[in-house]
Amino acid sequence: GGAFNDRVSFEGVPKSPPAQIPAMQGSAVDGVAAGVGGPLHGGVNGVHGDASADGLGGSWADLQQLRAQSVRVNALSINNQVSSHLADSAPPTGAERRRFYSRTTKEALTETRQHQHTGAHPYRVVLGEVRRKLMNTRRRMEEMLNSSSDVSIADGDDDWYRSEEELAQPLLAVYWSLWECGGGMIADGRLLDLIRRVYCFGMSLLKLDLRQESTRHADALDAVTTYLGYGSYKSWDEDTKCDFLTRELETKRPLIPLTMPMTDEVREVLDTFRVAARLGTGSLAAYVISMSQAASDVLAVELLQKEARTMVAAETGRAPDHTNSLRVVPLFETLGDLDASGEVMTRLFNNRWYRNHLRTTHDNHQEIMLGYSDSGKDAGRLAANWALYRAQEGLVRISKSAGVKLNLFHGRGGTVGRGGGPTYLAIQSQAPGSVEGMFRITEQGEMVQAKFGIPIVAQN
Repeated sequence: GGAFNDRVSFEGVPKSPPAQIPAMQGSAVDGVAAGVGGPLHGGVNGVHGDASADGLGGSWADLQQLRAQSVRVNALSINNQVSSHLADSAPPTGAERRRFYSRTTKEALTETRQHQHTGAHPYRVVLGEVRRKLMNTRRRMEEMLNSSSDVSIADGDDDWYRSEEELAQPLLAVYWSLWECGGGMIADGRLLDLIRRVYCFGMSLLKLDLRQESTRHADALDAVTTYLGYGSYKSWDEDTKCDFLTRELETKRPLIPLTMPMTDEVREVLDTFRVAARLGTGSLAAYVISMSQAASDVLAVELLQKEARTMVAAETGRAPDHTNSLRVVPLFETLGDLDASGEVMTRLFNNRWYRNHLRTTHDNHQEIMLGYSDSGKDAGRLAANWALYRAQEGLVRISKSAGVKLNLFHGRGGTVGRGGGPTYLAIQSQAPGSVEGMFRITEQGEMVQAKFGIPIVAQN
């Protein structure tokens, strides 16, 4: 994946407008995520180590690209392909523009004004500061990759970029300043390309999706409840599970004792959640639950995420940030699970904690993944496609009734038996109301090179 991500995708996004730039009312490209097979699929040993290395490794590769781009931006050469989308939009007012300035940007501009003279280059000063912080960020990523300690993550200095928004602030300030000074043609050159890349790829190049089977989470919670004397979690009925999980999600105290003895399988699950809590939403996108069959499967992952954030916060001496939560995506794969998907989501949307969590943390969005390959194996291609269509109709109806924005994630691609075929036909065949500005699909490994390996093909 990395071979085409940095050489094709990174270079191709600016040539495929309109790219998403939130501050400029853009749309279209909404980031890229990767669900890596092997250790991140299905609970093979080494999930937590590979997630950490891949998440930080992607950041390091991306920072190398951004650093190289920032050097070229210093020249601010004119690009003949001016973006009409941004050229037609009016620059924000001074008050709106000031919120884009970072502390270092203001300091750099103040220093430049104090030493104003013929030939001074204020933009070079600001972008030079951006370049310096990018180099510091890259060094920090290298330290995190080469060290088993998490001390560097907890450092409180502001000399490196923690998010794409921090990096975009000075770039947007320079962009609008150029427009106000009559340099719109220059602003829409390489600087605009860099801003597009920042918002599309963030600080991690590609965010990873974590994926684990629901039974592994149940096993981990069963070990916890048994150790605490609550009984066997797996022997409880669905109502008892949901009541227990909801109570634990609403309380502030931790559930899992740090000294609890556990098997290697349980430790692997908990370690994966701890790595996810450390990396956060900057490097990771979603947590997909394979073989989701009940509302408790989703609540269980939410509870394990909460516990991991509490543990990591205790290690770093900070208060846990429960807004830095990966979106949890139930995956309905078999014929029975597809038929029951509506009932499962209805129960979740009626859960007091979960409904508030969607509103406050995920902007009232719910993502649901539908499995094409396993449903085809389970019921046959015709029956599976009909079940998928009916499931989409039911999920759309339930989501609208609950006032939730639904984003369906289609696990399709590759061979026809796995739901493969032309993407435009797949989009046209979706159930009414299931594609309302949001549509997510997978690209199977064998199709990645064919669709994205050649720049001109990837751009179109």
